[in-house]
Amino acid sequence: MTKSTIIAPASAPGRGGISVIRISGPQSLAVAESLCGKLEEPWKFKHCKIINQDGDVLDTGLVVFFKSPHSYTGEDVVEVHCHGNPRLVDLIVAEGVACGARVAEPGEFTKRAYLNNKIDLAQAESVADLIAAQTQEAALAAHASLTGGFSSNINSCIDALVASRAYIEASLDFPEEDLEQKDLDRIEVEIKEQLDFIQSTIASSK
Repeated sequence: MTKSTIIAPASAPGRGGISVIRISGPQSLAVAESLCGKLEEPWKFKHCKIINQDGDVLDTGLVVFFKSPHSYTGEDVVEVHCHGNPRLVDLIVAEGVACGARVAEPGEFTKRAYLNNKIDLAQAESVADLIAAQTQEAALAAHASLTGGFSSNINSCIDALVASRAYIEASLDFPEEDLEQKDLDRIEVEIKEQLDFIQSTIASSK
C-alpha cells in the first residue's frame, strides 16, 4: 500500500510574520507544484505565488523541496513559507488536501522520521523536549540528545558491557582457557567505568 502524503503547519499556531507548512510523502512534490508552480532543484528556495484550484492567489511566499532521503522525515518533503495568518494557513492546508494530501496527525512528521530511521527513539523524544525547554540548560541537553549524543553514549555503553559479558561467558564455557589476571583487571575496570557512566546519566537526567 502506498504511503499517504501528509500536510500540516510546522510552525506554532497564531499570528506572526511567517508560518511554515510542511508536506511529506510520495506526492508532496506534485501537491506543492499544484499550489506554487514548478519547483526549483532540491534545497533551493523559490519565490512563489500560492494559488488555489480556481487560480486565485492566496499569498506570496517561499517554497523549498527536500529530496528523499535527505529530509527530516526521510521522504520527499516540501516546505511552504507564507505570511503568519492562521486563516491563510488553514486555506493553504485545505488546498493541499484538495490536491491529494491529508492533514497530518500530531507528531506524525517526527513519527515518520523515526520509522524511516532518520532519528532514533531518544532523538524523537528530544524534539518535544527541545520545544518545551524553559531554560538554557534544558535546551542544550535536549539539543545534545537530538543530535545523537545521548544515543551514541548509550550504545557505546551497551557495546562495552556486551563485550565484557561475552568474555566472561567464554571463560565459563571453556574453563581450561585460564583468564590472565590482566584480563580480569581490564574487565573489572571496564564494568566499573560503565556503571559510573550509568549512574551519572541517571543523575544528570533529573
